Amino acid sequence: MIVTTNTMVFIGNLPSIDPTEGNLVAENATAISGTYTQASGIEVVDISSYDDDDSGSIQPDDFTTTDYVTYTQGGTAYSQVLDTTIAYNANVTEVDGTITSLVLVVAQMQNGDTFAVDLDGVGELDNLKIRSIELTTSVSSESMGYYTWHTISNSSVVCFAYGTLIDTPNGPRAVEQLKQGDLITTLDHAAQPIAQTITRRLTRPARNAPICIAPHALAAIGQPHGHRTLCVSPQHRIMLNAPHGSRWPAQVLIVARHLLALDGVTQAPPDIAVRYVHLRLRRHEIIYANGIAAETLLLGAQALDIMESHGITLSDAAWRAAIPARSILNAKQARRFLSEAARTPGLVSQGAVSAT
Repeated sequence: MIVTTNTMVFIGNLPSIDPTEGNLVAENATAISGTYTQASGIEVVDISSYDDDDSGSIQPDDFTTTDYVTYTQGGTAYSQVLDTTIAYNANVTEVDGTITSLVLVVAQMQNGDTFAVDLDGVGELDNLKIRSIELTTSVSSESMGYYTWHTISNSSVVCFAYGTLIDTPNGPRAVEQLKQGDLITTLDHAAQPIAQTITRRLTRPARNAPICIAPHALAAIGQPHGHRTLCVSPQHRIMLNAPHGSRWPAQVLIVARHLLALDGVTQAPPDIAVRYVHLRLRRHEIIYANGIAAETLLLGAQALDIMESHGITLSDAAWRAAIPARSILNAKQARRFLSEAARTPGLVSQGAVSAT
């Protein structure tokens, strides 16, 4: 048996494109057309392909096959059999806006996990910083497996704050689509209107590059979590539940960069442009972003003092906006809190649950 490593882009756990077995046709090929981004969970994954008959390809399960694959996605290890592969016309957008049109092999496992790699294996997906992959139309609905040389090299999926899904009374909405007056769902005060949206673009963010929190990073310490990676500015605070029986408040806020010690929390490259959207409400609130409990913009008391010193009269509402919705931990406290949570991952307060 020959075992090879095939690096592909995981684009999601998607509807079955081959519901009828026993033939080489993917009857539901059009079901996966659409655009896939970091916000929807795409990532570069190494697949170990076990070619049992040394044929140079991994065969689908339409007929008898002993080929199989293993991989780790979202922090979970899988052993799967290939269900089907099809060829798809696609547009791959890089972070600088470059769009490459090409044909991809789309490989779907029996559990619905779906991967993409360039059809011809000539490096069209190599050395890219990928923003999104759009699957437009299927080229062929015939399923013939994939070759063991189908792989990509030195590419990554880049995280952007744009595309973050914010829970609203009418379902999740992309943060960049929200505007003043729109209602969003808060943990403490039901639906609340947005008082202000602030957009900031950093061409070279350096130390302000996004902190990206994968769902399994929070799951590993027993915290509620969504199903998509959340990317926020380094100073943005995430709400976590305290371990039962601890002396911490039931829920605390921790700055995103203080979560970097967790497996599954990373910082994006410093030289890739990012666009942040800040949401200010009438008071500091906890909302759900990609299913993770996070803060809205907190007006610091120091900033309000400066405004008053310049003769700007502030209302009681403005001062309320400077009161934190939860206790805020400093760096030392955050380290202690995370250490305790890691020791008792199944024993945290359930005062807040994931909204997704």
